[in-house]
Amino acid sequence: MQKIGNRRLSIVQRLGLGVSFMLLPVLGLAVVSFVSFESAIATLEGNQDRMLEEQFPLVQLEQLLLEALDLLEGFQKFGVLPQQQARWIQLHQEIEQTFENLLNAPSQLHEKHRFVLEIQQSWQQAQANSSWIVKQSVHADVPDPSLADQVMVKQQVEQAIRASRRLDRLLTSFRNDDNLTQARLMKYRVRLLVAGILTLALFMAVISGLILARSILKPLKQLQYGVAKFGDGELSHRIYLNTHDELDLLAQTVNWMAENLEQNQQMLTELATMDELTKVYNRREFNRRLALELARSQREGHSVSLMMIDIDHFKKLNDTYGHQAGDEALRQVSHIIKTEVRPSDQPARYGGEEFAVILPYASRDEVYVVAERLRQHIAAHDVQIHQGLVLKVTASLGCATFPLDAQSADRLTAEADRSLYEAKDNGRNQVCQASVPLPQSRVG
Repeated sequence: MQKIGNRRLSIVQRLGLGVSFMLLPVLGLAVVSFVSFESAIATLEGNQDRMLEEQFPLVQLEQLLLEALDLLEGFQKFGVLPQQQARWIQLHQEIEQTFENLLNAPSQLHEKHRFVLEIQQSWQQAQANSSWIVKQSVHADVPDPSLADQVMVKQQVEQAIRASRRLDRLLTSFRNDDNLTQARLMKYRVRLLVAGILTLALFMAVISGLILARSILKPLKQLQYGVAKFGDGELSHRIYLNTHDELDLLAQTVNWMAENLEQNQQMLTELATMDELTKVYNRREFNRRLALELARSQREGHSVSLMMIDIDHFKKLNDTYGHQAGDEALRQVSHIIKTEVRPSDQPARYGGEEFAVILPYASRDEVYVVAERLRQHIAAHDVQIHQGLVLKVTASLGCATFPLDAQSADRLTAEADRSLYEAKDNGRNQVCQASVPLPQSRVG
């Protein structure tokens, strides 16, 4: 009788010992339970794949719209430059193609088509009102757009971005509700299986049935608990049975599914927060993290410093050696930044050839030391583009400290940016700080 309850034996072996009592019904339940779990796993995996396929174009659209917004801010500050004008035209084509993909993609969410049309309408209005971007460099007599026209185009792009984010949240909520329904169904099936095993065990044989039920119910309850955790969104939870039987294999399958879902979520998070070229945070994630650090600084009473970094003569490098050389220079400079800053610092690509680093707990003097060390490492580094082509690059850096130099995220960014352009105006390859003049570094 003890062997029937031995969890080191497989379910089939245990059932074989009590074949005269429970063989047929328990085998049937084992098959039903396995098929039920496999079906639920396949359904959840299918939902996850559909979510990735449906949300990836939307994430791509949001990134393109954010880039368009950055270009508009550049047009407003510096005018329409040929390179940025060409990128604007290319962005228009990429965004329209993304809209076409979104509209043609099937979706179980009925409101999706309406949201996409709303986003497209905002973008098309912005495109129609921004014809001066294309015409200005082609026709020299085209007047500069008014500030109101520029602001209107920018607001329309921002409206499209907000609508895309609302749609992204709606899609995520829809898929989460669907996954939760599937998890509840799995939970319900597990309860039915447990009840069935108990009932059959009591009817077939009281003593051996109870022993066998005990050997099966405990891992099933662990599975039930794990599936409930999974249904609640705790994808990091794992089920460990150590029973060396079919239920253990099932637990491993559920764990594998949870791990895949967790990795997919991490991948989506990385797509939304990281710059693909330089592997540091993107502009949107930088803004979010800066706001969090300043809020924590106000609660705890410590300082936060911001460092802005701009590669000197980057446009000339691009024009002379090509965009691939420029991309490689950006990658290598970002690697130097990640290597040289502190583990707690948060580097990001601010835009184009400009980087930003958030330095929590860093005073004015400390951020200057870090910035100067970083400037020296960049200047000393050989940027190898390909075999036979090695370039030297330098960088200008601007620093500002909260709350000493500014009392808000926007002002802190503006002060650091102003210091950066002061460094560039003073000859480049040097560090400048907000408010306090610093000794100039040697220009390389």
